[in-house]
Amino acid sequence: MMKKMIRQICIVYSILLLVTSCSKNNNSTVTDPPPANPLVSRIEKDGEIWTVTYNADSTLNTVDRKLADGTPINSYVFNYANGRLVEVKSAGRWKYYYTGDELSAIETYNNFGQLRYRITFTYSNEKLIERIGYLSTAATTNKPNEKIKYNYGPDGKLTGKEMFDYINDTWANSGEVHILQYDTHPNTAEHLENFPFIPKKFFPENNVIREQYVNDIGQVYGSAVHEYQYDVSGRPVSRKSTFSYTGFPDTQAEAKFHY
Repeated sequence: MMKKMIRQICIVYSILLLVTSCSKNNNSTVTDPPPANPLVSRIEKDGEIWTVTYNADSTLNTVDRKLADGTPINSYVFNYANGRLVEVKSAGRWKYYYTGDELSAIETYNNFGQLRYRITFTYSNEKLIERIGYLSTAATTNKPNEKIKYNYGPDGKLTGKEMFDYINDTWANSGEVHILQYDTHPNTAEHLENFPFIPKKFFPENNVIREQYVNDIGQVYGSAVHEYQYDVSGRPVSRKSTFSYTGFPDTQAEAKFHY
C-alpha cells in the first residue's frame, strides 16, 4: 500500500514538473542579439593608422593619423552646433555652411586663417548632383577650379561621376568614373577616407567593388577592382584594391577596418 502511494506521488510530481517546464518554455521570448556596431574605430592603410573616436550621439569626435611606427601625422577635431558639423580643426580648419537642412559649402583655411579653397554643393530631389571647387589666393578669391557632376540610376544609386577643369574661362571635361558594381554590405569607412570630411549620407550605402575610368575623349584608360572581406555581421574588415591602367603594370593597395 505504501509503495503504491509513493509511486502515485512520484507520477504526480513528474507531471507537475513537466507542466511547469512547458509553461516556462511557452512564455519565454527569444531576444535578438543587438546589431553590430557600424562605427569604424581604426583604419590601417598606406602605412598609416587612423584612430577614430565618437561622441555619445555617434557623431565624429576626433580622427588621429599616425605612421605605423607611431609618428604623428595629423589630428582632426570635429565641432558641432545644433546637431550639425560646423568645423573641423587641424593644422588649418574646414568650415561648413548650410542652406536649410543641406550642406551648401565647405571652406578650407590654412594655419594662418587664410581662405584657400571653397566647395559648393548643388542638389536635386534630395540628391547631390554637383560640387564645384574654387581657389583663393592673395591675388584671387573664389576662382573656379574643378567641378564634379554626379549621375544616378533608376534605383537611386550613384552610377558615376563626371569631372571638369576650369580652363580659359570655361569648363572642360577631364574624365569620368563609372561605377559598375556594388556589394551588398554596409559602406562603413568611405566617409572617413576622403578630404575634406563630408557627412556619411553623401556616400553610397554599399561598397563599390568595380569601377572604370574614362578620359576626356571617351576612351577607357583604367579600372579598379575592390575585394572586401567581411566579419560575421557583414561589416567590411579588409579591402584589397587592384588598379589597372593602359600601358602600366597593375598596382595594389590594402586597407583594414576595425570596430
